[in-house]
Amino acid sequence: MKRIPFDIDLAKKIQAGEKRGKIVTIIEVPEEEYQFKAFEKVVVRGNGVSVPWKTDFFSHIDKDNLDVHYVCVGGWWSYCLPYTEHTAQLIGTTDKWDGYPDGIL
Repeated sequence: MKRIPFDIDLAKKIQAGEKRGKIVTIIEVPEEEYQFKAFEKVVVRGNGVSVPWKTDFFSHIDKDNLDVHYVCVGGWWSYCLPYTEHTAQLIGTTDKWDGYPDGIL
């Protein structure tokens, strides 16, 4: 994750009205841990708990669209996992992905 410098003393003074300024909330988005490759076999899913997991071939990431930013041959998806023996178990289900066992990926 990228770290953003923050002056806690200045923020307290702004909140107390001692200094002029604006406080904004910054959400840290983790950097991508896995780098997908073009035409890599993936397991994908759209938004919604009733949408089943499917297989597809990865194309690219659309960073401008936060809802469905995984672009594949078969469409745009909200969730994308590399195809492995672990993720293959999700195909056709609406199961929640709880992550890889320790030491995998």
